[in-house]
Amino acid sequence: MLLAGCCFLALSLQGGWLQPVCFGGLVVFGSISRLGNVLSNICVVKEWPVTLSQNNEGALSDLNATMRRIDLLCKILAPMLSGALSSQWSPNVCISVIIALNLVSYPIQVLTLRRVYADHIVLHTRRTDIFLEEAAQLLPSDPPSMVNDWKVYAESPAFLASLAYSLLYASVINWGSIFTAYMKWRGMDDWQLALGRGLAAFLGLTSTLCYKHFVSTLTLQTVALYSVWSFFLCVCPILFAGSHFILVAFLSLTLSRFALWTYDLALNQLIQTIVPAKSMGTVFGCQQSLVGLSSLFCFAQAIVFSSPLQFNAPLFISALCVVTAALCHSIWHLTH
Repeated sequence: MLLAGCCFLALSLQGGWLQPVCFGGLVVFGSISRLGNVLSNICVVKEWPVTLSQNNEGALSDLNATMRRIDLLCKILAPMLSGALSSQWSPNVCISVIIALNLVSYPIQVLTLRRVYADHIVLHTRRTDIFLEEAAQLLPSDPPSMVNDWKVYAESPAFLASLAYSLLYASVINWGSIFTAYMKWRGMDDWQLALGRGLAAFLGLTSTLCYKHFVSTLTLQTVALYSVWSFFLCVCPILFAGSHFILVAFLSLTLSRFALWTYDLALNQLIQTIVPAKSMGTVFGCQQSLVGLSSLFCFAQAIVFSSPLQFNAPLFISALCVVTAALCHSIWHLTH
């Protein structure tokens, strides 16, 4: 992350033959940073809570919701800080400040993670047990491979539910860059976009506060089923908005965040609960790969239907992906 930031800063300062070098460094180090973030997310956010909660579903719900709340809060504060910096100083100064903040925060992250790992011996024993179990089952003639990982994923009890989760990321109906650009083309002002994103983030945080109550009142499976269909019902009206597109899209995108983050929490806890510990990392890793492919599919839609006048096609495809995700999860729900 730090090296990617330095390459970005150098790219804005340098010219001539150094620009392609800096751009290449930005791509390479940015990709490595992204890969490290995914690995950290799988290990710390997905696997550690299962071990630390010691099969206590209530404790697992609390831990998952708290970690997601921290994540969403950071996602709110980071754009606010970037906006405040960019309104006062030049982009190069802003980049330098962000690099400095990363330099300060990195050792803190490492120290806190090491402290948690050192204070909870169960994290050590769990990984040792899994390693020994995998080593005992692994034959010399059958080395681990990517094909085997995908086979484990396809045969896992949470396959259809995980596939449904991944399909949601194939939708352009979110506050991402593609839909934001279209909203601006339709005439939405910057303050309206900022307000919508702020309200969506607030509802996302609210969902983490309500999540434990939902799970204790209903079952975890029911919460996941209701939330994924609620998400579809929230985004569906955009297809029929007509002349009221901006208002309908504003309300749909904002309200849908509550259902989406509730489903995110419920689905991930389902995987944590029903998938064996030895294959949990593989399942989450394959799921993250599908999420990446779905996100790539979003940008492919923007390339194929590049004119704003053609945006009805990505909207329809996105709605189709969301309803397919809801149906996949419903099939999983009925068979488990």
